[in-house]
Amino acid sequence: MNLDAVVDELHQIVAEKTPKGTSPQLILERLRASFPPLHPREVSNEEAKAILLKRGESSRNRLEKADGGALAAEEVADLIGYSRQGVDHLRKTNRLVAWRRGNGKWHYPAWQFEDGHIRPGIQECLEHLSENPWGRMLFFLNPRESLGGKRPLDLLLKGRIEDVVRVARRHQTHGG
Repeated sequence: MNLDAVVDELHQIVAEKTPKGTSPQLILERLRASFPPLHPREVSNEEAKAILLKRGESSRNRLEKADGGALAAEEVADLIGYSRQGVDHLRKTNRLVAWRRGNGKWHYPAWQFEDGHIRPGIQECLEHLSENPWGRMLFFLNPRESLGGKRPLDLLLKGRIEDVVRVARRHQTHGG
């Protein structure tokens, strides 16, 4: 049996055995995590730090590009009809998700806007989440078992605001 045939067979098994409401990706992530590293070896502290920094950078890049990428403060101001200072006020008063990178400018995920407004449910969730921008991004963009393998953002897109706010409240209380 060649590698492609093994992959095809595994796809078939996952499709047949995946519980309803659970994403196949979640199963594959857990399966992958259950295996030991391929070739464990001694790693220096410097190597370990470099590996972690690279993984963190990769994760941040994935989050920044997810579901429409990011907008600059000026773009958000034009989109929602505020001044740039008004957008800064929304960010400072915990009503928008934003992060700052090396250039010092604020970036706002596009997914938190809908039809020229802040997407319903975003502000309500932010009331219950920490102010860490990456933790907020992870909350909205990562699948959750408690939501049947869906992301909180997926439920907001479907108008299920109360379900997501309930998860945000629980997330802050129990750390996820």
